[in-house]
Amino acid sequence: MLGAILSGGASARMGTPKHALVLPDGRTMIEHVHAALATVCTKIVTLSEHEILRGVVQVPDRTNHLGPLGGLEALLASGLSSDYILVPCDMPRLTGDILRALLVATARPITALRVKTESAPRPLPLRLSDSLLPLIRARIDAGNLSVQGLLEAAEVEIVIAPPEWECALENINTPEEYASLRHSLQPQRPIE
Repeated sequence: MLGAILSGGASARMGTPKHALVLPDGRTMIEHVHAALATVCTKIVTLSEHEILRGVVQVPDRTNHLGPLGGLEALLASGLSSDYILVPCDMPRLTGDILRALLVATARPITALRVKTESAPRPLPLRLSDSLLPLIRARIDAGNLSVQGLLEAAEVEIVIAPPEWECALENINTPEEYASLRHSLQPQRPIE
């Protein structure tokens, strides 16, 4: 099982690369996500044009401007593995326990998490099989670039996540969300 960090986005709403945002513990967001992914995968790559994490191989998109689906297509076409765990670079509360939940035995090509209180599975993180490559290429050719749309078109094994994981599955997209995150992760001073 190979781990992949989706990190090639433009970060337009954030205004700066999300992978490089620093958390209160001094790590960048991508370093945190990498550490969580390393608890379930011995080899990890980034889906990016440039080296953004020292010593980690990057897999660039084969076609630009396709968003996350372009990254998925490049990953599955790489032949680096037959099964992958895909995570975004902007989930600063992601844990190894959450990722281990995706490792259920199934013949379906995708495993996704659905929080018990929600009606649809989360688009990320995912466990993916390389057998999805023809479907992804067909969706790209048709201009259907949504990961959520891919989940609706494919056979998906859904793992029900406890409600307390909802916060850990949130990603950070705006400066306001980042400020709120930093505030919530600050150590609390004891009341004297």
